[in-house]
Amino acid sequence: MPRRKQVGNPLAAAIVGVVIAGMGVYLIVRGDSEVARVFGTLLIVFGAAGAIANLWLRGRLRR
Repeated sequence: MPRRKQVGNPLAAAIVGVVIAGMGVYLIVRGDSEVARVFGTLLIVFGAAGAIANLWLRGRLRR
């Protein structure tokens, strides 16, 4: 069976996820409205989830 083709760089995508989560933290800390807190929380959740998924994918593709 042919080897699966790797598309993109999972480590770079994980770094982008951490940056997105950092933007969410910034919105929560600096934002004074409820909308900023909700949007910041969503950025943290999805940014962290993307980073974790990409790190897991990176480990899985190395095998």
